[in-house]
Amino acid sequence: GIAFMIACLPVPGLLARRMHGIFKNLMVKADARVEVVAEALSVIRMIKMFGWERKIAERIAEQREEELHWLRRSEIVGLVNNSVT
Repeated sequence: GIAFMIACLPVPGLLARRMHGIFKNLMVKADARVEVVAEALSVIRMIKMFGWERKIAERIAEQREEELHWLRRSEIVGLVNNSVT
């Protein structure tokens, strides 16, 4: 039992490094989505005038899907980390 515990000592560190990378990507994706929304809000009159609502909504939805992908990964790694520790 002690040998197994010693063998598993590096696992939480590896998971923490993995979580750090995932959170870093998640923040990049969240910032990109917020930037797209801010850009859309700053030119809302032009979007309405030219009828670009659907195109802008698709851009925002695409950014949100990328963000959700990384959010799901972070939750999974967090659950694995909690299970291991």
